[in-house]
Amino acid sequence: MLDNPSVRQSVTHINKIITINESSTDDGKKNNARPATEAPALQEPCLSCCVVGESKTDPYDELKLNKVDSTNDLMEYLDRGESAVVCNKWTFESSWEVANKVGGNYTVIRSKDSISVEELGNQYILLCPYKEEYARVEVEDLEFPAGPMNNAVSKLRDLGFRIHTGRWLVAGNPLVILFDIGSASCNLDQYKQTLFEKSGIGIPHEDIESNDAVIFKFMIAQFIYEFDYFSNKGGEIVPKIVCHFHEWLSGIGLIMTRLWNIKVSTVFTMHATLLGRYLCAQNVDFYNNLEKIDIDAEAGKCQIFHRYCIERAATYLAHIFTTVSEITGIEAEHLLKRHRDFDLDKNLYFFIAGRYEFGNKGGDIFIESLARLNHMMHESGSDKTVVAFLIFPTRTNNYNVATLLGQVLAKSLRDTVHLVQQKFSRKMYEAFHGSGISENNKLLSQDDIIKRFLYASQ
Repeated sequence: MLDNPSVRQSVTHINKIITINESSTDDGKKNNARPATEAPALQEPCLSCCVVGESKTDPYDELKLNKVDSTNDLMEYLDRGESAVVCNKWTFESSWEVANKVGGNYTVIRSKDSISVEELGNQYILLCPYKEEYARVEVEDLEFPAGPMNNAVSKLRDLGFRIHTGRWLVAGNPLVILFDIGSASCNLDQYKQTLFEKSGIGIPHEDIESNDAVIFKFMIAQFIYEFDYFSNKGGEIVPKIVCHFHEWLSGIGLIMTRLWNIKVSTVFTMHATLLGRYLCAQNVDFYNNLEKIDIDAEAGKCQIFHRYCIERAATYLAHIFTTVSEITGIEAEHLLKRHRDFDLDKNLYFFIAGRYEFGNKGGDIFIESLARLNHMMHESGSDKTVVAFLIFPTRTNNYNVATLLGQVLAKSLRDTVHLVQQKFSRKMYEAFHGSGISENNKLLSQDDIIKRFLYASQ
């Protein structure tokens, strides 16, 4: 597979992207003369670090400053977005598994939404694909008020995209924008051609999952472009925008955001490397042979070379690269050739989460590892405490508000039927033991029935 000319071209393009100097440039304030009806013009790749606002400092400093300050006194920042509104700060977080329960990413993002909303309020927005099966249950429809976000959504709708907006019904109730990828599927060939011309990454036609990722992330990149345009238009305070992407499925959005030279800061979080997943599934002694793995050859053998290229390009183009664990950081350092920007030293909290497949998802190995760690800590006299969380959710039945109200109504009606039945039985018994049923002695009056059912339905 590596002998294929198109594959060699992809490798060449990726290596060129990797070796581009990532020094900061002062682009100044953007020119906002573009008419709102124009689609984003594809610019030549400009992969210099984004200039946040009009500051000439490295965008890394902005992100690190916020992180350091919040560790000193986090409560100062938990104002539900009041300070973010004043400073015109926005955070967009994109993942395939927002309001779309597939695997562990869903749990990771859902668990952090509450504190994110406490800090950023409505300046924190989730971007995800529209999956009707889950959206009907987990998302409350809501149209955004007038502003740059509403303008950007309206612009995409004018282009023919179906966009749903609302709140995700989890802790914190964050704002969410759901993109119906079916409404943009007619642009797939154009998107893939653009991606190939700008990055050298080709997507096979038969890879449906990758095709869906291309459509979804081009829609995301288009939205970020429009939002950046409208938020800079006529405002006194230059917006500071951070876009956070999860996993390779979101990688194309990050790549196009950089190639279109949109002035936002980007964060890429890796939950597990693609090649690591495939090699571990083949029972390869993975972690003991990380340095010996021929990355390109193995990706070709697994037929995921194009996905690997997306993952690696996104890793290098991101301003900040993070992993969810230290072991994933080691994987990324060997397979993606970049060290994570945040180290989680002396972490005393351990988590494992996955589908309800105890052996396949590593639950048994995790417990055995905890036992060995416990023994080692006892023998060494360690004074540290380890707290472990094992999360293996199984399928459950979810009910939305309308369903619960319907159940309450059904119960009230059922109770009313029982009361009417009892009254009917008592009058019938009295009638048979008395003078019988006459015209003026009805078993049940019409008003009685109507009033009881009206009361039950309230």
